[in-house]
Amino acid sequence: MWNESISENYRGRIASFAMLSYSSGPLLGNTLMGFLGDAVGLHQALALGGAVSLATIGLVVFLLKEFRDYRSP
Repeated sequence: MWNESISENYRGRIASFAMLSYSSGPLLGNTLMGFLGDAVGLHQALALGGAVSLATIGLVVFLLKEFRDYRSP
C-alpha cells in the first residue's frame, strides 16, 4: 500500500516521519504508563491503556472507511 499510494519523490521524506513515530512512540508510551501506574496503580493503568487502545482502533476503523476497504489494484 505504501509503494502504491506515495510517489517515489516523497517516499523517503515521509519514511523519516514514520521512523520518528515508531522510534519515539514506545518510549513515550512507557513513560506515560509509568506515571499512570504511579497515580492509579498498575492494574488500573493497564486496564485503562487497553480500553483506550480498543476505543482508538474502533474510532479509526469507523472514520477511515477508505483505509478499511482498500484493495490492491
